[in-house]
Amino acid sequence: MAKGHAINNSISIAIGTSGSAVVFAGLTVIIGLLGLSVAQIPFLTLMGVSAAISILAAVLISIITLPAILGMIGHQLSPAKESRFWQKINGQNRTDEEKANRWGRLVTKHPIIISLVSIAFLAILTIPFFHMNLGLPSDGTAKSTEMTERRAYDLLTEGYGEGFNAQLVVAAKVSKVTEETPQVIGEIVKEISDLKDIKSVSPLIPGPSGEIFMIQITPEIRTG
Repeated sequence: MAKGHAINNSISIAIGTSGSAVVFAGLTVIIGLLGLSVAQIPFLTLMGVSAAISILAAVLISIITLPAILGMIGHQLSPAKESRFWQKINGQNRTDEEKANRWGRLVTKHPIIISLVSIAFLAILTIPFFHMNLGLPSDGTAKSTEMTERRAYDLLTEGYGEGFNAQLVVAAKVSKVTEETPQVIGEIVKEISDLKDIKSVSPLIPGPSGEIFMIQITPEIRTG
């Protein structure tokens, strides 16, 4: 509207530019949220699908409902005035073409300096990556040692050693129960016990059907 276009044309131009960016960004987020289903955890899958539906609704509102509202309001909208600070940066007496090319001329005039500054800035941003600790939070990550959960965690660690609070559960399922099933499962337990950083493996816990066995593994926690 600031350039003299009619309302309908202004809306079309806005949808064709910023609207396409909204659609692209929304689809990117939707794909990322639906990727939670790869883990095959129902709770995470439901969270991802629900959030993806919300994002899809926001995108549809942006490209359908919002343009309709703008068309209804019509000329009651007026183009926003540029701030004085922005005008000083771009120059009040410069043409539109000169304003658009100002940043481009700066980059092309000093390509090496701009590249080095950009690389240095990105390197600074990546510093926290080298101090990142991966893993799921537990009661041991609680800062307050007065919490009941944290005290219980510390007592179990003190009594049974590091790794007791971080036991892994392995489920073994056989397709058909035979006389050789216990022997085969026992071999699996032995193979697990021989793995690196395994502190202990609990005895097999069979299920009611006899086809599923649960194994608890205590890892060897390395400190320092």
